[in-house]
Amino acid sequence: MASGDTVAFCRGGAWANTTGSGVRNANCTASNTCDIRDYIPSWGNANSPRPIIQTGNGKTLFFVGTPGPSHGGYRFWNLDIREGPDFTAGQGIFFFAGDVHDIDMCNLRMDGSYMSINLQPSGAYNTKFSIRNSQFLNTGFGAVYGSPTGSIFESNVFQNNGLISTPQMHTIYFIVLTGGEAPVDAPGEVIFRNNDVRTDTRCGGVMLVIHGQFISTRLTFENNQVSTTSTNPNCYGIQTASSARPGEFHNLVLRRNRITTAGPTALELSCCQDCAATDNVIVGSGVNFNTASTCNGGPPGSRVTAQNNTLFNSSVTIGNQGSGYIVENNAVWTDQVSCFTVAPPTDRFANNYCRAAGGAAVGTIWLGVPNGNFKPLNPGPLVGAANQTYYSPTAIGTVLWSPTDTGIPRAPPIDIGALLR
Repeated sequence: MASGDTVAFCRGGAWANTTGSGVRNANCTASNTCDIRDYIPSWGNANSPRPIIQTGNGKTLFFVGTPGPSHGGYRFWNLDIREGPDFTAGQGIFFFAGDVHDIDMCNLRMDGSYMSINLQPSGAYNTKFSIRNSQFLNTGFGAVYGSPTGSIFESNVFQNNGLISTPQMHTIYFIVLTGGEAPVDAPGEVIFRNNDVRTDTRCGGVMLVIHGQFISTRLTFENNQVSTTSTNPNCYGIQTASSARPGEFHNLVLRRNRITTAGPTALELSCCQDCAATDNVIVGSGVNFNTASTCNGGPPGSRVTAQNNTLFNSSVTIGNQGSGYIVENNAVWTDQVSCFTVAPPTDRFANNYCRAAGGAAVGTIWLGVPNGNFKPLNPGPLVGAANQTYYSPTAIGTVLWSPTDTGIPRAPPIDIGALLR
């Protein structure tokens, strides 16, 4: 097919027992793409359901990869892809390998399979993958696995992924290794923004895990909702850490997220240097910075900023690694004897609010915790009590999570916590 051409499936139609195919076309370019998508037939309308494509257990429906030189410029839009019922085998509904770039995936529904998207690009530049407005459901291993440098994941729904339920199963598994079976770290950015990540009691591993060495790749996780009802101790919300390979992470930014978990740990940023966690609301579990002891051979974790976060039924632990930590303007409510355990030297550790065991009632601190409203009660202990020189510039904008929340700029007098009064 020529650049600019389309393969289209009719809305309201369905295809069964499909086996998958390779996708490779040197005619396709980022500026003149080749599209695989839907169309509205004469007997349908814009509300007709997306085309349903059913494939067998363990099948890769679209393999976009080697052999040959660099290729890209593909768009996959408005499809409903289902695989199953066995979700224990396969390499992904989509499998990207080799020197692949400029991929746009929008409004896809992927249900079942061992993995939804397997990212193994090996090009020497940013891949420019856009994965947006899609739904990922009921995978065995995870919805997304692999090396995402140069990618953006925006406004997606991830529900009940990693259903094999061991510690090695995840919703999102980002990994970059300096050699071996995955591509090397490269300059660029990964953006994970405005996504809704949910699991039920079957969650047995970290929902959003980052392994390997992201040294020159910048990671930004912004305005996501990450929640689970699982009490499994291995079901974290978000984690950077070592795995079979040592971990090392630089310049990760985690801001304006809402993390709600029922196990002991909501967030762990280990092996992390020059990382920042700001304006997050974390409910139900602990927060750990640089508590892992086995990281890559470079400098230990250091210089993490924890600023203007709100933690309920939670506490903060900073392990004995490095120096240069900033812990300020955080509001912590816990029934433990301490809100903060900070082992290494800090540059600033002040203007935090701690409600430990036996302290003030929730209703004297925030407006409406049972309804998820963590705005500071005015008057109250958080109002105007932050550091008036050093603070996060943008607060969470809405009481309840919204994928459209871009935050609200702060202006003095500055309150403690993630939301404005």
